[in-house]
Amino acid sequence: MNYERRFDYFSPDQEFLCCDYLLTGCCFQLDGIRACCLGTMSSPTLVSKEEIINKEISYELMVERRWELLLAFNGLNDKPTKACLTCAQMKKMKLKDINLEYIGGKYLSAGFNIQFYTQCNEKCSYCCYARENNLIKPQYNILDVLEMFRERDRLRGNQDIGFSGGEPTLLKNFDKILDYFDKYNLGFATVYTNASIYSQKLFDLLSQDKIALTVSLDTGMCSTYCRIRGKNFLPRVWENLVRYRNSGTTHLQLKYVVTEDNQTDDDMWSFIFMMGALKPNRIYLCPDFPYGDREIPESSLQFLFKLWHMLKKYIPCELSDFAPAFGDPKFVRFREQWWSFIDRTYKENTYLRDKNTNPYALQHFINPIFNNVQYEKILKSHK
Repeated sequence: MNYERRFDYFSPDQEFLCCDYLLTGCCFQLDGIRACCLGTMSSPTLVSKEEIINKEISYELMVERRWELLLAFNGLNDKPTKACLTCAQMKKMKLKDINLEYIGGKYLSAGFNIQFYTQCNEKCSYCCYARENNLIKPQYNILDVLEMFRERDRLRGNQDIGFSGGEPTLLKNFDKILDYFDKYNLGFATVYTNASIYSQKLFDLLSQDKIALTVSLDTGMCSTYCRIRGKNFLPRVWENLVRYRNSGTTHLQLKYVVTEDNQTDDDMWSFIFMMGALKPNRIYLCPDFPYGDREIPESSLQFLFKLWHMLKKYIPCELSDFAPAFGDPKFVRFREQWWSFIDRTYKENTYLRDKNTNPYALQHFINPIFNNVQYEKILKSHK
């Protein structure tokens, strides 16, 4: 069935619920291909891994499944929408502006997402795959899917490519995938790795500033690292990070995921000293992902603020929130709580008010998204 023809009955100016990720996004996951995966939320599966493995997938099928999901968004079929209708990325678009034939062409945060495996050499306590012992090797080849679009001139660049997993350096075709992105100029890729395995390909691309490298350290102490990640890899991770730093890249990024196990002063100061030595270009601060019924605890807010304040004071790099595009209402509430906590803390501790720690100079840490009507709507509906 050609789902696109179902819309022939509507005016080109008719508005439909849609999102930019359905238009141009692509997420390779364990169970198949989705339109997106934004933190704790993702779209329904468009094409299953079984269809890919059995070579039942085609370009036409991919496009048709996108139209099918658009119908579901607007109540025109009974297909599942998963969390899409509660996602803050959902918005109204005119029919004439909806084209579901392409991958890429519009820059979206994590708009091109690679998570088609969860194979890893660590078992992080905050990783849902590790907690469920669901560490699986690759089930299909993503380059075969991309070729279907490229051969029809429907694969575009200007993409924010998030290459995670799993541990990407374990992939047998890791170098080949990066070469493909580079050859066809698909966009800027951020590789999320634990850096326990050195990659010359990563070093070479970093030295040309063609990719970014993001590594979660979450502490500067071996004991905490081992407790959170199940392996005592911190010494080798540190050695590899120094090597990557020496590439001359301007895109070395470190991350601190705040869990219940790494909120001590020892964790904070050891991390700060490591950052002073490494001189990363950016540091991401993030609470543990609140999967299921879990909420982001107040203690995480307190520690995040203390860590941010000390990093801002001592480390000359950009500080950022790790999840500016996540549509989960919990992250929307987190930002509201974050602003409230900062305001309250600065009012109670006037000594913190100086030109380097002004809470209203946090644009690089938390995007001012609360002026966004859609985010306010989602936030209110989930209180």
